[in-house]
Amino acid sequence: MNEEELANMQMKVAIEAQKRAKAFAKGEAIVERIQYPQPEMEREKDQWKHRSKSMRCVTCMWFVNKERDAGFGSIGRCRRHAPTMNGYPVVYTSDWCGDHRIDENKVETP
Repeated sequence: MNEEELANMQMKVAIEAQKRAKAFAKGEAIVERIQYPQPEMEREKDQWKHRSKSMRCVTCMWFVNKERDAGFGSIGRCRRHAPTMNGYPVVYTSDWCGDHRIDENKVETP
């Protein structure tokens, strides 16, 4: 939205507010609901795209890969915190969290 469109929208809102204030001062009931125009915000489709491949569980020092012979694919265990009654949490290699700590031995160098 450019500045001219924003100024026009603000002007329309101000005029509508003045009309409402005059009607209220006269004691007139305002029945209809106001629909103020909302500025269109440009949103990123992927809000987490800033996460690089080096910040995934597979490169974390707390991640332990599950043995592949069981047929589980690319999963492992996160050993950042003490285990619960169900053991360590199961995570995918593509997951990430706020406790990530890079393991230099697991990071791919270009």
